[in-house]
Amino acid sequence: FDYDIAVVSVQPSGKLDAGPITVEATLWNRGPVPTTATPVILNIYDTTSATLVFSDTQTVAIPETSTVSVSFNPFTIQYNRVYALQVISEEPLDPFHYNDTLTSYVSTIYVFGDVVGEWNFPTLGDGSGYSLAGITYVPDSGKFYVITLNPPNTVFSFDPTDPAGTFTQADLYPHTFFGAEESFAFGIAYHNGTFYISTFGYDGSAFTGSMIGYYDGAGNLYDSLDVWSVLESGGWLAGMDWDYTTNTLFGVYSGGSNSIYMIDPDTKTSSDTFPNVASAPLSGISALGPGGDVYYGGWGPDTLYRVSYDGTLLAAVPMVGFADGDFWKYCPDPEYPLFLFITLSDAQNTILKVASGHYCGDLPAVSELPKEGVSAHPKVSGRRITVSGEAVVYDASGRLVARFEGTYTLPKAGVFFVRTGGRTYRIIAR
Repeated sequence: FDYDIAVVSVQPSGKLDAGPITVEATLWNRGPVPTTATPVILNIYDTTSATLVFSDTQTVAIPETSTVSVSFNPFTIQYNRVYALQVISEEPLDPFHYNDTLTSYVSTIYVFGDVVGEWNFPTLGDGSGYSLAGITYVPDSGKFYVITLNPPNTVFSFDPTDPAGTFTQADLYPHTFFGAEESFAFGIAYHNGTFYISTFGYDGSAFTGSMIGYYDGAGNLYDSLDVWSVLESGGWLAGMDWDYTTNTLFGVYSGGSNSIYMIDPDTKTSSDTFPNVASAPLSGISALGPGGDVYYGGWGPDTLYRVSYDGTLLAAVPMVGFADGDFWKYCPDPEYPLFLFITLSDAQNTILKVASGHYCGDLPAVSELPKEGVSAHPKVSGRRITVSGEAVVYDASGRLVARFEGTYTLPKAGVFFVRTGGRTYRIIAR
């Protein structure tokens, strides 16, 4: 035979994040005669609706007994879909059709624990790894904030749409409660303009204390809670998260009782604990809020647990080196999945984007948490801001500028974010 063109591979395949994809196929001319203009067709089918949603044709020349790669025009895949990527070789002189067509499948339907993004920072600190600790999402700035153990007592931030390109040190410096050489910040949580950072003391052989520092948006320490005096002594408080269901600060205690404390940071008390279904100490926790679940884990069990608010274990997935996690509370539409960003304590200093098993349509209020106060849009006249009620204003970097009620005059022109009535507004002061 002179011609036999086979489609031998089609990529991508498997689980993907939504967005533009470029399909690539490999074709093999098994015959001894080259082709000069072989049409290659890409058909993309949405299998959930059984419809053809995209088609593209490329023309290629394929040398004899050789392979070539074909790239098609980009196509944007949507969430909550399964797509069939069908590639067809239509060489008119090819008499053999059994190998002309090949199909791969990509899915944007996620179940709890599916990893859809991974970023590594192996040179962080001294390059030995095991640097990443607590993580929290700040809706006011749209960034995640991460505590590192190497370098110690340091906070980094990143944009969840581009973690690798935006990972940079933040202007937030945890207080060294137990001296510069023996203080180690680990957990971080955010609520209503305040960062809560847990710090433990360790002298090389034993823990010497555990504290929670309260910091404003500018990074200033303005209050603290002595964990050993208020909650429990002997161990240390690790990961934390603000829970909008109970309106308390969740904090996992490592050592001793291994409890998950529900803390009122204003009264500096804990009236209850949340069930810990793990058989080993935890290191991190994230609470999705009303209508959702609580997610926690640790490098002891190397597992991420999904637990209902009544303490029922709903699911568990292996998560080797789990340090902490928090939700990206972003809901552009009901079919958009809700993701956790997770830090791993590993040699590569890994950050993962992991499916929670929830979609925005399941929890329509999650993107607007917390729901409080009046949601009227702020009025701006020059540098003067007027709101109905209380507000917090941040600059473009996420730094707290002021808390005010009614009217406030900004110190300079520029882009700012005003949080009022449970929502955040972008404004331009002139």
